Amino acid sequence: MYTATNSQTRTIFGLQPSIGFFSSSQDALGISPVLSINSGLSSTYARHSGGVSLFYRRYVSITDKLFFQFGPSMVYLTNLSDEYKFNDLSLRFSPGMTYRPTLRWMFDLSLGSLDYRLVNTAISTTSKNTTRQLTANVSNSGFVTVAYIFTRKNQ
Repeated sequence: MYTATNSQTRTIFGLQPSIGFFSSSQDALGISPVLSINSGLSSTYARHSGGVSLFYRRYVSITDKLFFQFGPSMVYLTNLSDEYKFNDLSLRFSPGMTYRPTLRWMFDLSLGSLDYRLVNTAISTTSKNTTRQLTANVSNSGFVTVAYIFTRKNQ
């Protein structure tokens, strides 16, 4: 979950729980439903979006509790309200570090990402805008994910 408010009274709230499984001792696959609420500069502007994220992660052991992890993910978002139409498809490659203090708990620290986004926006009933964007960023550095492992086989 993330939330932010800036000096221009813009609030962003998001929720993205994940579920996944280890396909081997080093590889994990998963899925996340995504919900995002972005309220803007006026009281009438709000964008509610939802979607799904699919991810793959590869874990490379540094020590018995510390891992370097990397992998691609794909996120699809669309609007959940009628007033603002958009479809957003993102492909992301992101590295990070994982600390596993026990067999059941993991803490992932993001180290940035390389993103490709394709956004289609309906400006009006007759006009559509398509945006393509490639970005490399470190702005999500320091973003920590907490994971609990329910079962454990050959990890």
